[in-house]
This record gives sequence, structure tokens and C-alpha cells, in this order.
Amino acid sequence: MATRKARDKFPLCLHPRGFWCKKIKGHFSQFGKDKDAALSEYVRLKDDLLPSRKPREKCTEGKTAANIIDAFLSEKRTKVSVR
Repeated sequence: MATRKARDKFPLCLHPRGFWCKKIKGHFSQFGKDKDAALSEYVRLKDDLLPSRKPREKCTEGKTAANIIDAFLSEKRTKVSVR
């Protein structure tokens, strides 16, 4: 029985152009040029990529469910305190 080497445990491969990628269902997906950032991006997207779904968008504007709920609750509190 063959054992895997430590370098074989990393899930991404380095493309000759310098970015980290992985072949999933016959299609190469690129994850960036920085090794650590590419690995974190792969971990974030792998649940969508493996069953061939469109990956979720990365929230860059800061609009999260928590922010929206906080804004809603603060608006309601100001309306209640005005009366």
C-alpha cells in the first residue's frame, strides 16, 4: 500500500502561469496567486463547486444579515422612543 507524501495532501496545484488551481469535474477553477489566500478561497467555495453549483458571491460591501437586522432594529427603536 502506497502512502501519500506531505506535498500531495495540499488540494491545489500550481499552474504554470503562477496561480493556484484545481480541476473539478473537467473544469479548472482558479483561486489566486497567494498560496494561503487560494487555499482559504478554495475551502470557501468547494461546497458549491463539487456539486457543480454556481459559487456564492463574496460579500465585499459589508452587507450581512447581522448588519441589516441591526439597522432594522435600531430604526424601530428610534420610532418607539419618539412617541
